Amino acid sequence: MNNIALILNPSIAFKRYLPKKWMFSLRTFWFLGAGLLITTLIFYIFQINEITKLSYFMGSYEKRISSFSQDNGSLEARLSKTNSLENIEALVNNLNFEPVGKVNYIRILDDTIVTKQ
Repeated sequence: MNNIALILNPSIAFKRYLPKKWMFSLRTFWFLGAGLLITTLIFYIFQINEITKLSYFMGSYEKRISSFSQDNGSLEARLSKTNSLENIEALVNNLNFEPVGKVNYIRILDDTIVTKQ
């Protein structure tokens, strides 16, 4: 039991083992510890506030996503209904398109890209 001892006054123990420039009092130690504890608690409060805010927004975003997916399903149903062949025929008739009678193709020589006329 030469090296182990109960330290009742830590400032005396610090004076014994620390160099002179590192010595500080017990009061300074407690003030620094309390300041660190208060800073940590404030940081914890802000972090919990941000977590609750984000969880609230996440719930509202999930509701919006579900409503968008329902809207998307109804829009897909409307699209398939409006793009049926019957509706396309009516649309073509309304736009005054004419049926194709004969198709004329332009013949291009093998190695000529542009020709003079």
